[in-house]
Amino acid sequence: MDNSAEQQLHAANRAYWGKTSFTTNHIRQVSALAESLSKVVNEFKSMELWQIAALEAGHEGGTEKTAWELLKSTIAEVVFRASDCRIELLQHSPQIDAETPLAEQLAIAEQLVEHTSNGGSVGLWSSLTNRSWSPMIAKWSVRSGAVNTAEHHVAVCKLLRLRVAREQLSVLWDGIMQKNGTQSFADLGEAPEDYCGQFIVGIETALNYWDKNWQKKKIWRARRAGF
Repeated sequence: MDNSAEQQLHAANRAYWGKTSFTTNHIRQVSALAESLSKVVNEFKSMELWQIAALEAGHEGGTEKTAWELLKSTIAEVVFRASDCRIELLQHSPQIDAETPLAEQLAIAEQLVEHTSNGGSVGLWSSLTNRSWSPMIAKWSVRSGAVNTAEHHVAVCKLLRLRVAREQLSVLWDGIMQKNGTQSFADLGEAPEDYCGQFIVGIETALNYWDKNWQKKKIWRARRAGF
C-alpha cells in the first residue's frame, strides 16, 4: 500500500469512528464476550458426542427434542421399576415365561393382581371366565414353587413391569445413545438401569443448555456490545 492509499484509509477510519458512539465501555463488553465465548468453546471441546447431540436437539426442538425427553423419562421409569420390585425379587425370586411376549404376560399379571388384591381367588370359576390365566400361571414360578398367592402375583407383575420398561428403553437407548458413542443396551449387564440412570441429569442439562447458558446470556451480551 503506498502512502497516498494509506493516508486515505486513515482518513476514512477517522471519519467512521468520529460518527460512532463506540466507547471504551463497549471494548470492555466485547472483551468479556470474547472471554465468555472462549469458555463455551472449551466446554464444547470437553463434551461427549451424546451431550452435543442432546444440546443440538434442545436447541432445534421438535421431534428430536421429544425423542431425548422420552429417553430421559424412560430411563427414570426403569430406575423406579427396579427399585419398586427389589423387595419382591429378594423375597420371592419370581420367574416368568421366556417365550410369551412380555406385554402379553404383563396384561394377564395385572388382571390377576387386581383380582386377588380385591379378595378374589384363582379357582375353577375364575379360570373358566378368564381362560388365559391358568396356562400363564403354570409358566410362572417363585422361590417356593407355584404362583398361588396374591403376593406371588404382585411379585410377578412387578418383575414384568420392569422387564417391559427395560425393553422399551433398549430401543430408545440404542437408537439415540449408542448412535452417539455410548455402549449398546445389550452390553450394560443384568441391571442396565444402574448405568443408564447416571445420564438423566446430563441429558436434562444438555437439553436446556442453550436457553440457560447461551441464548439468555451470551446473545444478550453480544447485542449490548453492538452486534
